[in-house]
Amino acid sequence: MIQQVADKVRFFYSFVKSPKTVGSITPSSSFLTKRIFRDVNWENAQTVVELGAGTGVFTEWISQRLPAHAAAFIFERDDHMRSRLSERFQLPNLQIADDGLALQEVLCKQGLDSADYIISSLPFANFSQELRTQFLDTIQQTLRPGGLFIAYQYSRQMESQLRNVFTNVETSLVPINLPPAFVYTCKK
Repeated sequence: MIQQVADKVRFFYSFVKSPKTVGSITPSSSFLTKRIFRDVNWENAQTVVELGAGTGVFTEWISQRLPAHAAAFIFERDDHMRSRLSERFQLPNLQIADDGLALQEVLCKQGLDSADYIISSLPFANFSQELRTQFLDTIQQTLRPGGLFIAYQYSRQMESQLRNVFTNVETSLVPINLPPAFVYTCKK
């Protein structure tokens, strides 16, 4: 309980310090977390990526379900949150890095050429169009055919751009989250 309160305070502080890179005032709810991972087939997962890990709400879920044969790559730009993630999640098959745009290079260094699942908490609405395009290009190039890119946003602003990049995009609303969130499940 104390850890959850500390994480919420740290998250809020990071939002105040850098609202362009931290998209919310509080971490994701358990309802949003369950919806994000609903379509992940853990038994067949080889490579799972998380972009914008924050305080580790999704990272916790990944660390508890990641098969021993699989690898996870967790990206968080904020130095303090990334340091905390490194302290909390010390698994041999889970690597923490800072720059999500370097996703392909990080995977290549580990002898991997694609990811089965890319989970995103990136605040695309706060990004320039150029940065959104760079991230979506990187994600599209890194995701294996048939792989899923699962992201949430607080508006439908990204929907048309996602539909231009992915062959299949499903949208759902998670109302029990602060703020309510739209989840995009995009198949390559």
